[in-house]
Amino acid sequence: MQDFANLQTLTLEQNPIRSLPASISHLSQLRQLSIVFCRDLTELPRNLAIRNASGQYEGLINLQTLQLLGTGIRVLPTSIMFLENLKRLQVMHSPLAQLAINIHHMPMLEELDLQGSALRNYPPVTRGRAPLKRLNLRDCSELVTLPRDIHTLTQLEELDLRGCNRLEALPPTIAALPAACTIRVPPHLQAQLDRLRQHIMPPRQDRTARVDTNPRRAPMTDTAGASSSGTALTGMEARKDALERIDTTAHALLSVVVDDERNPFIEGAPSYLPEKRPSGTPTTLGEVPALKKMLDESRDPDFLTRVQAMAGDTPRVEGMTGEDLSDHYTAVSNWKAQKNAHLGIVDHLGHYVYHQNSEINASTLAKAVQMWKTRELLVDARPQDRPQFPLFTLYPPEDAHERSDGE
Repeated sequence: MQDFANLQTLTLEQNPIRSLPASISHLSQLRQLSIVFCRDLTELPRNLAIRNASGQYEGLINLQTLQLLGTGIRVLPTSIMFLENLKRLQVMHSPLAQLAINIHHMPMLEELDLQGSALRNYPPVTRGRAPLKRLNLRDCSELVTLPRDIHTLTQLEELDLRGCNRLEALPPTIAALPAACTIRVPPHLQAQLDRLRQHIMPPRQDRTARVDTNPRRAPMTDTAGASSSGTALTGMEARKDALERIDTTAHALLSVVVDDERNPFIEGAPSYLPEKRPSGTPTTLGEVPALKKMLDESRDPDFLTRVQAMAGDTPRVEGMTGEDLSDHYTAVSNWKAQKNAHLGIVDHLGHYVYHQNSEINASTLAKAVQMWKTRELLVDARPQDRPQFPLFTLYPPEDAHERSDGE
């Protein structure tokens, strides 16, 4: 292997090999390793990367993509953890039954594709630092559990669970995944996903595509009548920053509600749990000024009309078959979340679901966060509406954590 020290791509396809030589670790410049339909290959070398005497790693240290498709590999060596530049790991259609390594501590890993593997339990994230954006567990027919801390995958953009037919339930914390994360599930979990997604905001790109009433979006014109592209770019960047701040704040508020079990709409963010909340803490929505104001706003027909316009028309289903239907279900789920992004939703009898006497708990506060975010997006689209939707004093995670540390 030393003769190929500068090799950057290596592909082995339909090869009868049963093992790889340990000397493969000498390919320090290798960027991509693909092993495809090598059914007799049951393991990888133990030392894909090792720490040398000076404490530095050597081996496949520049590997960015590791693709194992249709192999006999049942377990991954722990040395994969030391591939610090690995961005894409695919172990597809294999008998891999467990992830014994802490995959979420790989600092560059963005894509984990385990489609068609024999995985039974997806491991806890446990404060992992991997910037995981895509997690594909499609057709993992043996999968029975997802971790409760799945919501800590804060950069996740896509989660595919289609074909996981032994998975009986989704962890409630899946509702706290990033709002823009596309989640695909088997049919028997779609209703549960719809219920959980009512507590998050729909993807921002879908909303902003429909909000074109903000005068700041138009390029500014100088006194000569020429378009000032620099000023226009600044305006666009400013609006993007504003949307980012809204999104970040909403996630921080939801973290206070879901993770800290506290109410971020009350000074000090006290616990809303009956057994933990301080004496005299408000227990209903109508007792908290900010929540009461949002309840009142949600009854305004003009507000409801604008929310409906933001959601758009019902996604169409004509002509869809097979995999397209799954994408349609995702679109419908996003549309429902967007359409119900406020405190003014009604049940099948036409009665308001949320009212002044509604108990303050995780569900009602998550909906309040959703309502807060919706109203801020409306103001961003039409700044002149700020008097109608005044700013609230919020109590983000830092305040809650400081209080928690002092208790």
